[in-house]
Amino acid sequence: MPKMQIEQEITNLEKKYSLSKHQILFSIENTLSLILKRQVIISYENNSIKLVRKNKNSLYSSISKKTFKKSKKELISVLEKLSFLNNCEKLVTMFKIGDYVEGEILDKTNNGYFISIKNQRAFMPLKKSFSSEASKGLYHIHNKLSFVVEKIESNKIYVTRNHPRIFNEIISSIVYRQLKIKLIENKLFIYCNEPYLNEAQKEMLQSSLPLKVILKKDKLNATSII
Repeated sequence: MPKMQIEQEITNLEKKYSLSKHQILFSIENTLSLILKRQVIISYENNSIKLVRKNKNSLYSSISKKTFKKSKKELISVLEKLSFLNNCEKLVTMFKIGDYVEGEILDKTNNGYFISIKNQRAFMPLKKSFSSEASKGLYHIHNKLSFVVEKIESNKIYVTRNHPRIFNEIISSIVYRQLKIKLIENKLFIYCNEPYLNEAQKEMLQSSLPLKVILKKDKLNATSII
């Protein structure tokens, strides 16, 4: 196989599967060795990559373009699995359940929304979003919101808006202080100590929070629960 072609092929595979050059070369060696039932090695000639195989007579010969092409299906399968495992490991390193993150709405589907968080693609199921927020335009494409990482499954990240930390952020932006909150089913109990909320603040909370809000006086001066 011509040197420039194999080098370009490796570069293309690196980009497509987000793998290192070393991972690509290692996968090529192993895949071709299994298919040809011969030892295949990567050699370098004048700083250029060359694929060769060891023949029965112990001499080495170049891998032809035709032979490399025949191995492509098996090689792609190996690279896809490796890329999948790499991505799983990357996500586990980058995120943990309960992380509070900023994200941008990418797209809407029948089942939910795709979100970009830390340049990674995440998904928010419809049941983890709120129709009242959607009707206000909060979920329009390119809008930026806060989310909480709820689940990391294989190579997928799931986020939610239905979380006390999100509600606490909304409340703090209206009353400029931390309040004690409790989430019970679809009701949000908000406890406030002195100075108590005025009517304007109460109305803002009722209209801004996506759940039924029940306001209570907190005479014990309790701290915020998140």
